Amino acid sequence: MKKYLVLFLSLFLLVGCGTASPHTVTSVDPNIFEVTVPGSWVQADRHSLNENANLEALDANQDAYFMAIMEDKANFNGFDGYKQAAVTVINQSYNVDLNTLTPEEVTINGNPAYLYTFDVPFEGIVVYMQVYIIQTENYFGTLYAWTVEANKDAQTSILRDIALSFIEKTN
Repeated sequence: MKKYLVLFLSLFLLVGCGTASPHTVTSVDPNIFEVTVPGSWVQADRHSLNENANLEALDANQDAYFMAIMEDKANFNGFDGYKQAAVTVINQSYNVDLNTLTPEEVTINGNPAYLYTFDVPFEGIVVYMQVYIIQTENYFGTLYAWTVEANKDAQTSILRDIALSFIEKTN
């Protein structure tokens, strides 16, 4: 009997410690943006990645991150106006020149977006960035997904899948 109990507990621990299922992370304010993240990801503490972020998530190993900063469409002169404003902020924040890159046009849950990928030095390490500039039904936004360059190969498709799962919940 003891042998079966040990076997059962061993199986329970193996199953219990396995990779958790993908799950949804929802923005706090407003509570209308969602992404689907792998089981090892968690919702970050509010504003821990950026004080302007509406949605923040990170890998439990803290080597990969995602955040969304969304803006009311009324504050900008169309999607092109927002895109140029976002590019200017990114260029200044990361000391890059996105104007020299050709963005990939992507669709995120039916919404048009532009994807920029680049590496940027940060505090002695190189960070791999995916930046999506998106237009949803009611918002313009910038989705940031990043990891250390050493994890680029392992994280690229995961970060992309998270960004492509982004959705604005509308009635």
